[in-house]
Amino acid sequence: MPRSDRRPCADAPECRQVNPNSLPVRFESGIVQKPFNSLFTENMKTLFLPVILTLAFALDVVGATPDFTIDKQLPKVGKDWIRRVDENRRQSFQWANFDHKKNIGEVLSFVVQKVPPSTKVTDTPIRQASIGTFLSNGSARPSTSRGGKPISDRVRYRIVSIDIRARDFKREIDALEFTYIYERDGDSPATMAHGYCLVAGDKLLFIQHTSPGAIGSEFALDMAGGLLSKHFELDGKPHSIGKGEIKQTYL
Repeated sequence: MPRSDRRPCADAPECRQVNPNSLPVRFESGIVQKPFNSLFTENMKTLFLPVILTLAFALDVVGATPDFTIDKQLPKVGKDWIRRVDENRRQSFQWANFDHKKNIGEVLSFVVQKVPPSTKVTDTPIRQASIGTFLSNGSARPSTSRGGKPISDRVRYRIVSIDIRARDFKREIDALEFTYIYERDGDSPATMAHGYCLVAGDKLLFIQHTSPGAIGSEFALDMAGGLLSKHFELDGKPHSIGKGEIKQTYL
């Protein structure tokens, strides 16, 4: 599946003085639509974090096999990315962060967590976890003690289907697709993040692509597809992955 070469560039007109409230959303059909704005209240921000942390530690008791490792789940990210030496692991919760070589502040992060097989991406705790799994700078939350800025706008927050096809193989996976704008503060700019949350078997898979510049969502979708390719052992084999229908939108 081709990867997107779109990258934020400080010299490009479209990356100067980005107004997050006017950023377009490009769908797979090629149609560009203006985003809807859904401002998180302070009550939501403070309410979700305890739930998320409780979920993370509660699910950590789910049995994990000794060979459970995020490296077996990661897709190929390309030579433009450098993996940080900050990953760690609990019994069933692991993460990995990558920094772009040229674009300062552009981060690609993955989280893999063991969950009960009955878990669905539409479950309320899982949907809420998408808010607190990553920090505003794109890092997986457990990888740093520094707090992140809150989300100021939720551009997309919906359930979509991802179709996977190969010879004698066809699968449709529900995915939580989200696009967030994080608040600006005195020390750092506002950031934009595209991400996906997937449940594949007994694994909860998160990917988030974050940047201080305007970015498209194609690269995040490509990485989500890579996670599924690894999970279904299709990596290196002829197959296709594409985004299907929008099943539900959360306002």
